[in-house]
Amino acid sequence: MNTAHSHTEASETAQPETYYPLEEARPLSQSVLWSLQRAYFERAGIAAWSAGAVPMWVTSNPFIAAAYARVARAFLHDWQAGPGGTSLDPEQPVYILELGAGAGRFAYHFLRRLTASSSSAALDALSPDSDRPAIKYVMTEYNAALLEFWETHPALQPLVAAGRLDFARFDAEQPAELVLRHAGTRLAPGSLNNPLILVANYFFDSIPQDAFYLEDGQLNESLVSVLAPRTEAERDDPSLLQRVRLAYERRPVAGSYYGDGELDGLLDDYRQLLSGTALAFPCAALRCLEFMRRLPACAGGHGGVLLLSADKGYHRLEDLQGRREPGFEVHGSFSMGVNYHALEQYFVRHGGLALHVPHRHLYLEACAFVLGKPAGAFTETRQAYDEAIGEFGPEDFYLLQSMLDAEHTPLTADQSLAMLRLSRWDPKIFQSCFADLLAGAPSASLAVKEELREGTSRLWDNYFPIGEQYDLPYDLGVLLYKLGDYARAVEYFERSLALHGREPKTLYNLSLCYYCLRDLPAALRSATQAALLDPGFEAARAMVRKLQAEL
Repeated sequence: MNTAHSHTEASETAQPETYYPLEEARPLSQSVLWSLQRAYFERAGIAAWSAGAVPMWVTSNPFIAAAYARVARAFLHDWQAGPGGTSLDPEQPVYILELGAGAGRFAYHFLRRLTASSSSAALDALSPDSDRPAIKYVMTEYNAALLEFWETHPALQPLVAAGRLDFARFDAEQPAELVLRHAGTRLAPGSLNNPLILVANYFFDSIPQDAFYLEDGQLNESLVSVLAPRTEAERDDPSLLQRVRLAYERRPVAGSYYGDGELDGLLDDYRQLLSGTALAFPCAALRCLEFMRRLPACAGGHGGVLLLSADKGYHRLEDLQGRREPGFEVHGSFSMGVNYHALEQYFVRHGGLALHVPHRHLYLEACAFVLGKPAGAFTETRQAYDEAIGEFGPEDFYLLQSMLDAEHTPLTADQSLAMLRLSRWDPKIFQSCFADLLAGAPSASLAVKEELREGTSRLWDNYFPIGEQYDLPYDLGVLLYKLGDYARAVEYFERSLALHGREPKTLYNLSLCYYCLRDLPAALRSATQAALLDPGFEAARAMVRKLQAEL
């Protein structure tokens, strides 16, 4: 609880801070919280992720991208080869829409994984010899600044040029036709001839939901009041999210609440199934899914959809019992847990199925939902999900990575390599293992050293910079120097200078590499620049004297 301190001569006594209503008794989905959320992302832009405020890594790494790509390929194979197989239309790509693509890192990893696989028979069937791409990935956001960031990102531009990637503005709170910024294609209900693949990571937890309370067959709406510590608080200041509190009051609901058969039907089911519990109801997510379901015209007009989603939340009916009205967690923006059970019921009502991990999760639900064919038609999709996510999935990988970030017994070079392989050569895992690799590399076997040398290229290929402080090319250069590969170390130190500026330590290490390559003039230039930038850098000054003497 926030407190104000009052100083007196006798003692220091903490007095509770007074909170004032910023907004009173509104449906949660209509709360000022959501406008503060939008204001935060619009003001922060890419810095929301690059500064580390909004969590991203657990749903944006090569491991989860590889898992999703495997499920997506299996879904397309089932669509064509399963019971009642339906041909894909070669005149149109398979569209993959990412809702709330954020920093863009997941899209980069997913596209590389999906298109690099040699087992993409379903994609190869889409005009492999034509100029039309088999798939088109569409990154979406409502924030125009993020669309501009993606369009200028060097790692994404080749994918745009190849026709595999495009961008579109999409607002989940007001679902409407998407217009692709490069192709100009309009994606509207009934416009897709092939099934649609949706990705929604850390998305449903950040869009409006409502709150209800269920008691003995009675549905009550839980109206929220937002309380702020100052009466003069500005309603459009996103920093308020750090300070506001929520208070709920309940009012009985008579008749239909939304005037929407889909949503009201789900609410009525909950009224009969649950009692003595609050219910978070993902109204915006359900409306968004209803719009997306109508984009494909295949499967007899019923649409074919695969939704892949990872977020904090719950999917078991028993997990909905005994809950209180939703609070929220602030991390620059804010998020609320996702009622995946409601999303599952939506898909089931339309003849689809949901796939969940068999065990209880701790931090992350990673789910798959499919529509468009009988459940028995998705045999390979089920198997791919079970193997890529159910047995050892994104949450398991996150927990393993957390162990690396905590204090641990140093890893050997072999153990570090095993983690890098498991991660699909993730730069963040490399960062966590870097100290252990430096310590173990000199005494490692020739085979391990060679794999590490080759692995630097894979780590670099997975690098998607968004302005963070971490300097991956510098660390790669240091490792290659330790491994005696001075020429390639020079390449990475040069990349570090291009991305992070002329840092004295980078120039000094570049000088060491040139010295080992016996390019003494280049070594002297780099050491001299390091000493000029940091006159107190004694190692650089000593290197200058040494090189001047040798020359």
